[in-house]
Amino acid sequence: MENLFFDWYACTIEKSVESVIEQIWKNYPQATLEIARPRNGYSHADCLVLPSGEPVCTFMYGRISNFPFVVSSGVHADKFSRVVRDAFPVHKLVRADVAIDFDEPGAYLSLFDHGITTAESVSVSTRYVGPALAERAADCPAGRTLYLGSRTSVGMMRIYEKGKKDCPDRPDWVRVEFEFKPKNNEARYHYATATPLEIVFVMKLPRAFFAVLCDLVASASVRPGTIRQPSDRERTLEHLKKQYGRTLQQLLHDLDYDSEAFVHFLVGDIL
Repeated sequence: MENLFFDWYACTIEKSVESVIEQIWKNYPQATLEIARPRNGYSHADCLVLPSGEPVCTFMYGRISNFPFVVSSGVHADKFSRVVRDAFPVHKLVRADVAIDFDEPGAYLSLFDHGITTAESVSVSTRYVGPALAERAADCPAGRTLYLGSRTSVGMMRIYEKGKKDCPDRPDWVRVEFEFKPKNNEARYHYATATPLEIVFVMKLPRAFFAVLCDLVASASVRPGTIRQPSDRERTLEHLKKQYGRTLQQLLHDLDYDSEAFVHFLVGDIL
């Protein structure tokens, strides 16, 4: 699943504010540092802003901590995560959103159905946000979002029609995100070195979502802007998912999401 990427990366870096800004800023030489509005109890904030006006990241500091809290979201978050990890290998991950994009007809409905099935298999709640009675409509110009899990938990997922939200010329662009917020210092230090794939497989919900689809996701997911027709193999996998998805989800659940045991059960006799 090499198409997974960070869409949000927030961390605390236990170094001086000046050194953190200096080390990160030098990776964006065209950016300027501008005063920003502090949040979450901090007294000061500065933002790195590109000439286009896009914010790269925000540094918040003062009052509640001597160390800066730094956050980047959207298109700059993935590069920002690499910059931070290179400059400050030891830091605390506060929140990471791992995302994967799809841009092909029918993507939202397929992912919506799979999300509902997955949530049922691991006993988590779902919440639909969008026009009434449009959950499974063939088209919904306003755009829709399906939330899996609780915002108060360590992790939750959302599936939404990003194109209809941010780029109307691409109505088939759908994003799946896993929002992960480790709750203690040990976990925050540990996951600050984890890859997007490792973070996705931290909890049962995203593990279950991707485990059955891992082969399909690896072959069919694409970066935004690319639309292609599925291959015969992908059509076969899609048919397999629709016909046996619930059975496979239950089997995976019974095996406690042990992917090795799952594969052995399915193909052990023919290997």
